[in-house]
Amino acid sequence: MIFLRPCKRKECEGKQCRHKHFHYRFRINGVRYRGAIPAARTKWDAEQAVAKIKRDVFEGKYGTPASGKGNLGEFIEKEYLPHAKVNKRSFKNDNSRSKVVIANFGNKSFREITAEMIEKFNAIWLGQLQGGELPEARQM
Repeated sequence: MIFLRPCKRKECEGKQCRHKHFHYRFRINGVRYRGAIPAARTKWDAEQAVAKIKRDVFEGKYGTPASGKGNLGEFIEKEYLPHAKVNKRSFKNDNSRSKVVIANFGNKSFREITAEMIEKFNAIWLGQLQGGELPEARQM
């Protein structure tokens, strides 16, 4: 869906201004994509830009930066734990807790982890689902 959104600048409130630009909004496989197309001057230009964005989504090029190809386990081990070791006093707590998180979510990318998975992990970890037993790690 392509639509023209009016200007929301404070200096243009209540005035007729020419700061309008096209926006797009669509879903593919339950994933929402939306954004602005400020370079499009006509609706045809906006439709061509959206067609290119959809093609990039189908080819797997859209929204995937080069550094975002890792998973949660790699991020924790390569980025978070070294930072925590240098900047936090509670590094030992982070280190021990991260082992459980890596065991459950380590092979998943950030997009694959849902709120339901986190809630299930919290419930299992707190022993609410298993009648008080505390499991070390579970595959979800």
